[in-house]
Amino acid sequence: MRSLYLDEAKEKLSRYQITASEDGTITAMNNSLLAGVFEPGSNLITEISGNGNYEADRPEGYDFNVGDVYTATASDIEFELKVKEVDDKKLVFEPVSDMSAVSDAQIFSMEVTRPAIENAVYVQKDAVHEKDGRYFVYTLDENGYRQAIWISAGDQVGDYRIITEGLKSGDEVVLQ
Repeated sequence: MRSLYLDEAKEKLSRYQITASEDGTITAMNNSLLAGVFEPGSNLITEISGNGNYEADRPEGYDFNVGDVYTATASDIEFELKVKEVDDKKLVFEPVSDMSAVSDAQIFSMEVTRPAIENAVYVQKDAVHEKDGRYFVYTLDENGYRQAIWISAGDQVGDYRIITEGLKSGDEVVLQ
Protein backbone atom coordinates (compact mmCIF):
# COMPACT_ATOMS: atom_id res chain seq x y z
CA MET A 1 0.00 0.00 0.00
CA ARG A 2 2.83 2.38 0.88
CA SER A 3 4.47 1.76 -2.54
CA LEU A 4 1.23 2.69 -4.33
CA TYR A 5 0.98 5.92 -2.31
CA LEU A 6 4.60 6.89 -3.17
CA ASP A 7 4.03 6.20 -6.88
CA GLU A 8 0.89 8.37 -6.86
CA ALA A 9 2.71 11.14 -5.00
CA LYS A 10 5.65 11.07 -7.48
CA GLU A 11 3.26 11.19 -10.44
CA LYS A 12 1.34 14.13 -8.93
CA LEU A 13 4.59 15.93 -8.12
CA SER A 14 5.88 15.45 -11.68
CA ARG A 15 2.87 17.45 -12.95
CA TYR A 16 4.05 20.40 -10.86
CA GLN A 17 7.69 20.26 -11.90
CA ILE A 18 9.07 21.96 -14.97
CA THR A 19 11.82 19.96 -16.60
CA ALA A 20 13.95 21.31 -19.42
CA SER A 21 13.67 19.21 -22.56
CA GLU A 22 17.12 20.33 -23.79
CA ASP A 23 19.78 22.94 -23.19
CA GLY A 24 18.68 26.47 -23.95
CA THR A 25 18.22 29.99 -22.76
CA ILE A 26 15.05 31.07 -20.98
CA THR A 27 13.96 34.33 -22.55
CA ALA A 28 10.64 34.90 -20.77
CA MET A 29 8.63 33.47 -17.86
CA ASN A 30 4.93 33.63 -17.15
CA ASN A 31 4.21 36.21 -14.39
CA SER A 32 2.25 33.64 -12.37
CA LEU A 33 5.21 31.27 -12.45
CA LEU A 34 7.50 34.09 -11.31
CA ALA A 35 5.16 34.56 -8.35
CA GLY A 36 5.40 30.83 -7.58
CA VAL A 37 1.95 29.84 -8.86
CA PHE A 38 1.61 27.00 -11.34
CA GLU A 39 -1.15 27.37 -13.95
CA PRO A 40 -1.57 24.13 -15.93
CA GLY A 41 -2.04 24.69 -19.65
CA SER A 42 -0.58 28.19 -19.77
CA ASN A 43 2.60 29.15 -21.62
CA LEU A 44 4.98 29.07 -18.67
CA ILE A 45 8.42 29.46 -20.20
CA THR A 46 9.60 30.80 -23.51
CA GLU A 47 12.85 29.12 -24.46
CA ILE A 48 15.25 29.48 -27.31
CA SER A 49 17.10 26.21 -27.57
CA GLY A 50 20.78 26.14 -28.11
CA ASN A 51 24.04 25.22 -26.51
CA GLY A 52 25.10 28.73 -25.51
CA ASN A 53 27.68 28.95 -28.29
CA TYR A 54 27.70 31.46 -31.12
CA GLU A 55 28.67 30.59 -34.70
CA ALA A 56 30.06 32.84 -37.41
CA ASP A 57 31.24 32.40 -40.97
CA ARG A 58 35.02 32.35 -41.06
CA PRO A 59 36.38 35.34 -42.96
CA GLU A 60 39.05 34.57 -45.53
CA GLY A 61 42.60 35.59 -44.76
CA TYR A 62 42.28 35.81 -40.98
CA ASP A 63 43.94 33.43 -38.52
CA PHE A 64 41.87 32.30 -35.55
CA ASN A 65 43.11 30.01 -32.80
CA VAL A 66 41.15 28.04 -30.23
CA GLY A 67 41.30 29.96 -26.97
CA ASP A 68 41.62 33.45 -28.51
CA VAL A 69 39.27 35.94 -26.80
CA TYR A 70 37.42 38.66 -28.73
CA THR A 71 35.04 41.43 -27.74
CA ALA A 72 31.60 41.40 -29.35
CA THR A 73 28.78 43.91 -29.03
CA ALA A 74 25.01 43.47 -28.95
CA SER A 75 22.72 46.43 -28.33
CA ASP A 76 25.73 48.57 -27.33
CA ILE A 77 26.75 46.11 -24.60
CA GLU A 78 30.16 44.45 -24.86
CA PHE A 79 30.75 40.75 -24.22
CA GLU A 80 33.86 38.58 -24.26
CA LEU A 81 33.72 35.49 -26.48
CA LYS A 82 36.40 32.80 -26.73
CA VAL A 83 37.10 30.78 -29.88
CA LYS A 84 35.98 27.20 -29.17
CA GLU A 85 36.24 25.62 -32.66
CA VAL A 86 37.81 26.65 -35.96
CA ASP A 87 37.33 25.02 -39.36
CA ASP A 88 37.60 26.17 -42.97
CA LYS A 89 34.08 27.63 -43.09
CA LYS A 90 32.99 28.57 -39.58
CA LEU A 91 34.02 29.70 -36.14
CA VAL A 92 32.35 28.69 -32.89
CA PHE A 93 32.62 31.04 -29.92
CA GLU A 94 31.74 30.31 -26.30
CA PRO A 95 30.89 33.07 -23.85
CA VAL A 96 33.47 34.27 -21.34
CA SER A 97 31.31 37.10 -19.97
CA ASP A 98 28.00 36.77 -18.19
CA MET A 99 25.53 36.41 -21.07
CA SER A 100 22.30 36.57 -19.06
CA ALA A 101 21.38 39.86 -20.77
CA VAL A 102 21.19 38.26 -24.25
CA SER A 103 19.70 35.20 -25.89
CA ASP A 104 21.35 32.61 -28.14
CA ALA A 105 19.35 34.05 -31.03
CA GLN A 106 20.75 37.57 -30.65
CA ILE A 107 23.14 38.77 -33.34
CA PHE A 108 26.53 40.07 -32.26
CA SER A 109 28.83 42.44 -34.04
CA MET A 110 32.55 41.80 -33.85
CA GLU A 111 35.35 43.72 -35.48
CA VAL A 112 38.60 41.81 -35.84
CA THR A 113 41.57 44.00 -36.66
CA ARG A 114 44.70 42.76 -38.32
CA PRO A 115 48.13 44.24 -37.80
CA ALA A 116 49.18 46.69 -40.51
CA ILE A 117 51.40 45.24 -43.21
CA GLU A 118 54.24 47.56 -44.12
CA ASN A 119 56.29 47.65 -47.32
CA ALA A 120 53.97 45.18 -49.04
CA VAL A 121 53.81 44.46 -52.75
CA TYR A 122 50.25 43.82 -53.83
CA VAL A 123 48.18 43.44 -57.00
CA GLN A 124 44.51 43.16 -57.83
CA LYS A 125 43.33 39.69 -56.84
CA ASP A 126 42.12 39.02 -60.41
CA ALA A 127 45.73 39.32 -61.64
CA VAL A 128 46.80 36.26 -59.59
CA HIS A 129 46.31 32.87 -61.26
CA GLU A 130 46.80 29.37 -59.88
CA LYS A 131 48.06 26.20 -61.53
CA ASP A 132 48.81 22.96 -59.70
CA GLY A 133 48.85 24.73 -56.34
CA ARG A 134 51.33 27.39 -57.49
CA TYR A 135 50.58 31.03 -58.22
CA PHE A 136 51.62 33.27 -61.09
CA VAL A 137 50.93 36.67 -62.63
CA TYR A 138 51.40 37.92 -66.17
CA THR A 139 53.82 40.74 -66.92
CA LEU A 140 54.95 42.28 -70.21
CA ASP A 141 58.50 41.71 -71.39
CA GLU A 142 60.62 44.38 -73.14
CA ASN A 143 59.00 43.47 -76.50
CA GLY A 144 55.46 43.83 -75.14
CA TYR A 145 54.76 40.09 -74.96
CA ARG A 146 52.95 38.61 -72.00
CA GLN A 147 54.93 36.22 -69.81
CA ALA A 148 54.02 34.26 -66.68
CA ILE A 149 56.01 34.99 -63.52
CA TRP A 150 55.79 32.51 -60.64
CA ILE A 151 55.07 34.22 -57.34
CA SER A 152 54.30 33.43 -53.72
CA ALA A 153 50.88 34.81 -52.85
CA GLY A 154 50.08 35.99 -49.36
CA ASP A 155 46.82 37.10 -47.78
CA GLN A 156 43.93 38.58 -49.68
CA VAL A 157 42.87 42.00 -48.40
CA GLY A 158 39.69 43.27 -50.00
CA ASP A 159 40.19 43.22 -53.78
CA TYR A 160 43.97 42.89 -53.52
CA ARG A 161 46.40 40.01 -53.01
CA ILE A 162 49.72 40.47 -51.22
CA ILE A 163 52.72 39.12 -53.12
CA THR A 164 55.47 37.82 -50.83
CA GLU A 165 57.97 36.70 -53.53
CA GLY A 166 58.41 37.11 -57.28
CA LEU A 167 57.54 40.78 -57.77
CA LYS A 168 59.07 43.99 -56.57
CA SER A 169 57.60 47.43 -56.08
CA GLY A 170 56.90 49.12 -59.41
CA ASP A 171 56.50 45.88 -61.42
CA GLU A 172 53.44 46.03 -63.67
CA VAL A 173 51.13 43.07 -64.13
CA VAL A 174 48.57 42.32 -66.82
CA LEU A 175 44.98 41.64 -65.75
CA GLN A 176 43.97 39.79 -68.92
